[in-house]
Parts: sequence; C-alpha cells; structure tokens
Amino acid sequence: QGGRGGPEDAVLRLLRAACLARAGHDPGPAVRDGTGVDALTDPITMTLAGAIARGLGDRELSRRLYQNAGRLARAGGSLGALAWNLEYQAADELARGRLGLAEAHAEEGCAFAAEVGQPNTACRNRGLLALCAAIRGRPEAGELAAEVLAEAGERRLADATAYARRALGLVELVAGRHGEAARHFEAVGGWDADQPSDLAMGLVPDLVEALVRAGEHDRAAVAAARYARWTEHTASPELGALTARCRALVCEDGTAHYAESLRLHALADAPLEQARTELLLGEQLRRDRRRSQAQQHLRGAAETFRRIGAVAWADRALGELRATGESARTPEAGALTTLTPQELRIALAVGEGLTNREIAAQLFLSPRTVDYHLRKVFHKAGLTSRAELMRMVLAERPA
Repeated sequence: QGGRGGPEDAVLRLLRAACLARAGHDPGPAVRDGTGVDALTDPITMTLAGAIARGLGDRELSRRLYQNAGRLARAGGSLGALAWNLEYQAADELARGRLGLAEAHAEEGCAFAAEVGQPNTACRNRGLLALCAAIRGRPEAGELAAEVLAEAGERRLADATAYARRALGLVELVAGRHGEAARHFEAVGGWDADQPSDLAMGLVPDLVEALVRAGEHDRAAVAAARYARWTEHTASPELGALTARCRALVCEDGTAHYAESLRLHALADAPLEQARTELLLGEQLRRDRRRSQAQQHLRGAAETFRRIGAVAWADRALGELRATGESARTPEAGALTTLTPQELRIALAVGEGLTNREIAAQLFLSPRTVDYHLRKVFHKAGLTSRAELMRMVLAERPA
C-alpha cells in the first residue's frame, strides 16, 4: 500500500492538514483525500484516519472510514481492533443523537475488550456508556461516571476522563446545579492553553453555558472567544453552530447568533446539540416576552429530545414550554428507544434486510440467540412480522 501517492500518503496529508488547522492556519482546500484513504485496508489505520477527518470537520468521510474499518475487523475476526474501533463509532453515533446505537457499540466494545484483555479500551467504552446514561437522564449515570473517572485516573486515560467529566457535568447542568457543572467541565483542563487538546475544547460549549447560568459572564466570554479561535479553520457546520451558540450566550442580545447557530445546525447531523440551541433560544425569547416564537423553538427542542431519548432534557424543555402558558404533555417515546442495545442491534440489522443467520455471523452470536432477542423485540413493539419491524425501523431510525 505504501507507494508514493498511496493511501498512507493520503493519511499523512490529512494529518498535516489537521496540524495546520489546530495551529491556527488554513489547511487548504484539498485536504480531504477521500479517494486515497478509502483504499486503506487496515482497520486500525482506517480508524485513525477517520479520527483525523473528524477533527477537520469532514464527518461524512470520518463516518465512512469508521464503519468500513469496523466491517473489516468484524469480517476478519480481529476483536482487539474491533473493540477499539467501536469506541469511535459509539462516539460518532452519540454526537448524532443516536443514543441507542452509541450504547450498542460501546457495550459490544466493552465485551470484546474484556475478551482480548484490553482494559483501557473497555474503560473508554464504559465512559461513553456513562455519557449516554447522563444524556438520557438515567439515575445511575452519576455513579457510573464516577466509577469510570476513578479507573481512568488510575490508568491515566485522558479520553475516558473527558467522557466521565462531561457525563457528570451534564447531570449537574440539566438539574440546574450550574457551578458544579462548570467545575466538572473545567476539570478536564487545558482549554486555555496555546495548543489545547481536542478533548478539552470539546467541552467548552458545555462550559460556556454552565458559566453563563452560574453568573460568571466574564469567564464565559473568555472561553467562548477561545473556542471561536479554535474552530476558525475547521470546515464543520456542527462546530460553527456551537461557536455561534457560545457567542449568543455571552452577548446581551444573542438572537442573531442563535439564528446563525440554527442555520448551521441544519447543515449538520447533531440533533442533540441543535435541540439544546433551540432550548436556549426559546428560554431567551420567553424572557423577552416573545411567547409565540419561544413556544415554536421549545416545542421543537422537546420533540427532538423525546425522539432521541434525552428524557431529562425533554422534561426541561417542556417545563419552559409550560412557563409560556402552553399546556404540554410528555410525549411517548418511540419504540426503538425502549429496546436494549442488543435488541436494537438486531432490530436495525433486520431493517437492513439481513437474515437471522447473517445477523448471528455479524454480531458473533448464535442464530438461536438472535431469534430469542428478536422475539423480545416483537413483544415490546407489539409487532408480529419482520415486515412490520422493517417498516418501524425505517419510520423511527434517524437519518
């Protein structure tokens, strides 16, 4: 593979572009050599290339590399590479608001990591499970995150630490304990350094919101400005949307910045963050007594939170909606959100048209185990046939 101009050279060009962007320089227009990196055949290298592409804001290329790497590792029975790859797939699905899939990947990654003796990989996947639990508003989220934080500290795992800290911070943020939330987000450290880590910067939008709500506007403004410099040369609608949201939070009247944030969110694939922006805008509009506009954004936020299973955030949006004078009932969750990670994996595979035997081979299960879980899916969803399940998956699965 390694000839001049080969796929490894394409990875090096991606890496160089990422270094330029993080140093505050324009990486240039021709940095995303999808044709070159798509020729890779090593799952580890493909996953690394996907992470670099994600840092440059090319989520489509990143996702394709992650998924193809996972398929290759699975087909080759490379459980160690697969366990590691599944962490990246889980983080990507989480960013897309697909919490069930994120949990399915992270749980599978934990199991494979334990099987091949990779405790660090298992810890990182548990950190993502804690983060999913926090976003869902599950009562065990704080305890799980604290356990991950303790283990990650002993093992000096910066990424698992960041997952756990964000989980703990989000638990506090949605509960209204803003000072405690800011403490967790800041504990990752380094966002104000000359060359901050991606992990530290990834928590800054959460930190800005927590600081503003805690009344620490000056510190929030500094963090927002630092985040804007960090994202300046990254061609990512998602990061641009978060930058605009940070600016909106630290402005006296952030309406225009919120509008820009929502415009960019519409170009991205991050429904959780889009709903959080709508919630913040709806809160501001309610304070400004612009009730009908506030209701529109709060309804949108509540529906998105409900759809992806972020129960605590949905409750907060509905509370704000009721404060506008609108009677709002908690909507029912979609059937897919009630499935366990293993059930969800199997349901989605059925939705792709796979047979039980094909699903069993893909998930390293026996056909009998697949059949057992499939019967539970039918019972929970009130279905009687694979055709009905396929229609449900197509109707409820996020794009």
